[in-house]
Amino acid sequence: ERLLQSSAIMGRFSALLLLAACVCAAHAADLGEIIALNELYDNTGGTRWYRSTNWLNKDPCTPNVWYGVKCVDGHVVSLDLNYNNLRGPLSESFTNLIYLRFLDLEDNYLTGSLPQGLGNFFNLTYMDVSDNIFSGVIPSGIGQLRNLDVLQASDNGFEGPLPSTFGNLASLSYLSMENNLIDGALPASFNQLSNLEQVYMQDNYLIGPLPELDGLTDVTTFWLSNNEINGTIPSSIGGMKSVESMHMDHNKLTGAFPSTITNLANLRYWIFNNNQISGDLPKDIDRMTSLVTVQLNVNRMSGLISDGLGVVRNIKKLYLQDNAFESPLPKFLQTNPRQYTYLDLRRNNFTCPLPPWCSKQGTSDCEPCHEDGSVLLCCTYIVSATGDFNSLCTLQPGCPEVSGWEKYSGVPVTDCIECYVEDNKKRAVLAKKPSSLGEEEEAALRKQRKEMKARAVQQLDDFIASHN
Repeated sequence: ERLLQSSAIMGRFSALLLLAACVCAAHAADLGEIIALNELYDNTGGTRWYRSTNWLNKDPCTPNVWYGVKCVDGHVVSLDLNYNNLRGPLSESFTNLIYLRFLDLEDNYLTGSLPQGLGNFFNLTYMDVSDNIFSGVIPSGIGQLRNLDVLQASDNGFEGPLPSTFGNLASLSYLSMENNLIDGALPASFNQLSNLEQVYMQDNYLIGPLPELDGLTDVTTFWLSNNEINGTIPSSIGGMKSVESMHMDHNKLTGAFPSTITNLANLRYWIFNNNQISGDLPKDIDRMTSLVTVQLNVNRMSGLISDGLGVVRNIKKLYLQDNAFESPLPKFLQTNPRQYTYLDLRRNNFTCPLPPWCSKQGTSDCEPCHEDGSVLLCCTYIVSATGDFNSLCTLQPGCPEVSGWEKYSGVPVTDCIECYVEDNKKRAVLAKKPSSLGEEEEAALRKQRKEMKARAVQQLDDFIASHN
């Protein structure tokens, strides 16, 4: 059996040498690229791929191109193996594919870290490695991908902070890294991504403070929901004048909104609920004429609700509950404000009498009493094997000291925690967060990703056509 295996290996090696020596074939693939593809096939269970037409059959570029491979002048410029049952790690030889412009490995079972030589893909414009089981930190070499336009790496287990070189991605317009374990603060260089248009980094463990943001002048979508971002909101946020949708909910932001936020005249979705934001609503809020949805609930905001908010006629959903806003209500809320499809002012510091519309049919849209509810936090504990396992996964208010338990980590998180047994101790650790998106938002994001890929494929086809 060993002789047969050795013979098979020698046979494949001989075939590779034959390919390298065959100068008569038009645009034969580079030997280093052939090795990279062969190792990809071997390392990821190629025999069990859903589709593998022509793989390992002579040259990947001519005459019968391997499934998912596109070539120009004997070099692999595109590799599209999405949803193809690839299982296993990527080897370092994978970065021999230095002419790649398009890479799609979405929805497989790829494991391990991204190759350290990732920066070799200096021609890459589109990269999708989402929906895999990748882990580890993002290599600093990613900063060398100066032609990269689209980066999709969501729904994996990437961890650690983004490298400081991330700001070198000068061509990046679309960034999707949601639902990972990425922590640390966004690097200061993030503000250098002047071509960035859409950012999806929700459902991670990012902390604060936020970097300066006035360099992100083309960003239209900025989603950082469900992280651990703390600190105040930088006044440079007012420089994001193209932003239409800003989701910063379920973080730990503090302080008041800077006055510059009213510069965001194109902002439609102002979603900052479930933070620790204090102070009054910004003055000149009537300048934010594009607002459709305002979610500032579950914060520590106070003072009066500005009459300027009533001037913004496009608002359909207004959530201000669970704050400390005071009476009197502004004029536009003295009578039933019919423009809103959703309006919630409950649990503020309003005093009686309240307008009649506030309480109808036994329900209340603006209750007079403010309830100081305690914030539920998840904490990490170690408990002996004889302890109460169920209590380990219970949300604990304010990270309390629990009798008989040793506090393992005092870092509060906004979702529940995983429990497992290690070294005869039952331990709880940070878990991947559930998606913070609703069904409609998820559907819209999937549609958008398809559109981004279709655009990239068309650009690739145009490039190939121009070289034929």
